[in-house]
Parts: sequence; C-alpha cells; structure tokens
Amino acid sequence: MKSEIFDTTALWNRVEGDADLLRELVAVFAAEAPTILAQIELGIRSGNPEMVEKASHKLKGSALQLSASAAATAALRLEEIGKSKSLKGAEAFLSTLCNELRLLQGALNAMVCGDSVC
Repeated sequence: MKSEIFDTTALWNRVEGDADLLRELVAVFAAEAPTILAQIELGIRSGNPEMVEKASHKLKGSALQLSASAAATAALRLEEIGKSKSLKGAEAFLSTLCNELRLLQGALNAMVCGDSVC
C-alpha cells in the first residue's frame, strides 16, 4: 500500500514485518495522540509556550516512529514556536497538525485494517 501521508515501507521495516506490532503501535498512537494534541491546544489557549514545546516534541516523536514526516514537520514547527517563547502563528500550525493527524490516522487504519472495520 502506497501513501503520501507516511512512508509505508519504512514503517513496515521498522516493525520488521510484524503485523501485530504494527497494530499495537497504531492503537497506542490512536489512544495517545488526542491527549497530546489537547495539551498543545491548551498550551496555546493558556499562553504557555513551554507546554506547547513539550507536547509538540512528544507528538513529533510519535509521528516519526510511524514514518509520518508531514505530521512530524508540523509538530516540529509548533515545538520551535514554543521554544521561541512566542506563540505567534501557533494556531495556524495547530490547524495543519490536526489535519495531518486526521489523514495519518485514516491511512494507518487502512493499512492495518484493510477493508474491515478496526
């Protein structure tokens, strides 16, 4: 399965072809990403750049584990914004990150579930 959302070959190699491990990684990501994303949103709303930086860093790492460079890049940009101590532009990158995560989750589900419902 080809995807522009993430590198399927790199992800498949990362789990050494273990479909059960892949399903587990996808399930963990699906469970944790919304909580981390909520921390980023809260950091932006409350004017807390350190919270934005830390949560974005964590989400970037999760995206990289799944070979999802577009989501990781959006998270990196938010991490850099938080590190700068200014949240200017953070909402625009948050919107980009939310969109990338939505696309990623759909593509991951398609990869691990195929035509069946997960």
